[in-house]
Amino acid sequence: MLYSFVVLVRMPEFPSPQEWVVILYIFTSAIEKIREMFMSEAGKISQKVKVWFSDYFNLSDFLAIVTFFVGFGLRIGGEDVLVPGRTVYCLNIIFWYVRLLDILAVNQQAGPYVMMIGKMVSVLFFFLMLY
Repeated sequence: MLYSFVVLVRMPEFPSPQEWVVILYIFTSAIEKIREMFMSEAGKISQKVKVWFSDYFNLSDFLAIVTFFVGFGLRIGGEDVLVPGRTVYCLNIIFWYVRLLDILAVNQQAGPYVMMIGKMVSVLFFFLMLY
């Protein structure tokens, strides 16, 4: 919710305290993903990386973290690249919403509704492509 707030509210030139909380959360998430990768059972580091990237949600998390830090780099790069940084933030939040839907899919009450929403969105996407 805080990331949605950061994206929706006007961005000052220097990151707000709310944005620093989001940055800290995503940074610690990146550290956890690195730890998760290196603690896997595969032998060599290249095998660990290959096994870790074979999972769809690990790849999605990697792209979410990398694009967030690209957006953050653009965002603090100066007034000239503030708007492209904000645009990358806006596109990046899609990855985090998909991750949230994955977490909610496990819930006993919300899971079936998430699955129905996913099927409806895929059908809606087909009709949008026809239009």
